Amino acid sequence: MRRFSFIHASDLHLGAPLHGFSIKRSGLAKELKDLPARAFADLVDEALRRRVAFVLLSGDIFDSQKPSPATFLAFFRQLKRLLSEDIGVFMVCGNHDPLGSWPDAIELPEGAYLFRADGWSSVDISMAGSHICSIYGHSFMKQAETRNLVSLLNFHRNESPDPDGPFRIALLHTNVGERPGHAVYAPCQLQDLLDQPIDYWALGHVHSPIVLHQSPHVVYPGILQPRNFSETGPRGCYLVEVQGRAVHNLEFLPLARGIFMQDELEISGMESLSSLEETLFQRLEHLGSEAEGGSLLLARIRLLGHTHLAGQLADATVEQGLIDDLNSALEGAGSKVILASLENRTVPEIDIESRARVDDLLGFALRERERLLSGEEGFRELDRILVPLFQNQRFKSLLNPPDRAELQDLLDKAAGLAAWKLEQDEPGE
Repeated sequence: MRRFSFIHASDLHLGAPLHGFSIKRSGLAKELKDLPARAFADLVDEALRRRVAFVLLSGDIFDSQKPSPATFLAFFRQLKRLLSEDIGVFMVCGNHDPLGSWPDAIELPEGAYLFRADGWSSVDISMAGSHICSIYGHSFMKQAETRNLVSLLNFHRNESPDPDGPFRIALLHTNVGERPGHAVYAPCQLQDLLDQPIDYWALGHVHSPIVLHQSPHVVYPGILQPRNFSETGPRGCYLVEVQGRAVHNLEFLPLARGIFMQDELEISGMESLSSLEETLFQRLEHLGSEAEGGSLLLARIRLLGHTHLAGQLADATVEQGLIDDLNSALEGAGSKVILASLENRTVPEIDIESRARVDDLLGFALRERERLLSGEEGFRELDRILVPLFQNQRFKSLLNPPDRAELQDLLDKAAGLAAWKLEQDEPGE
């Protein structure tokens, strides 16, 4: 019985910046920028070590429609490593890197195949003179592909796959079932996929690894290297082992060079920044000791509780100083942990309700906070105030409007900062 294996990856997002960092450590920005390329190089290492028959890339290879020449060249170097060992590479384009954005001068090396965008096409794979596999694919020509591309795959609806025929794979960048958190490009339903005589749907676009169906397999490998704190936990690709017309084994390979994680720390009653720094260092060291493998752990810590430090932590310079000092200490200790950011959710150790009744500037600020948080009308007022900022041509591509929880967090931070600034110089403080 015929046996072979392949690697299925998607959403490499080569050239993508990583977001959510408040770090000024020397050399770290470049190290973070290189993580997607290093993760792809590790994928190539795995493909070579395991002697797979081919590698599938299901779209969004590049993060931008205009990747830098250096990003293209680095990608091609990895392709050539695979091709030099007779490992083929089969790719489709997605919404970040539609085929129409690829320069005409780009010529793929022999053995790498990029599927067209004007319809489904296929490539047959043979081993030892035997036709073992047929790979079908359809690229995006433009970013906003709104058609159901699965419906254009021209198999007869009632065709029964030959049990002795070649294994069939289809590559597509798509949102199956309009999964939340992802743009609805090339939309389809799971049943659309199951109605086709395909043994393995190699999908891309959704950034979490998900197996939607088995026999036939419908698989999202997820993003290879996460880019921000909405993509926490292990990320990588799938190693697929085939026996005859069936998937014999499906193994997830965690290859991300940087893992995003979030944690919470209760600091009620804490009196000094030095105590907080020591507590944070111990927590980060503990998180690093529990992390598996050699990946960087990119941490965001949410600070909770009632503390006199609330106002100081609302000061951006104090927060940044903590982050810089902790990362220097972690680097000196040889830790693989990086504190990417702190999220201050602490509140001052004052009776806000009683303090708001005082007729002074702080009392007024606390009353305004309470008024704005008391109902929908307050949130609508905040929305009206913020509309010009988020409609500004310069900023709207960089900022997302805050949701209700984020607005409350902003108001709590403002209240904490106001309490610290307005009361820190009072007698006895």
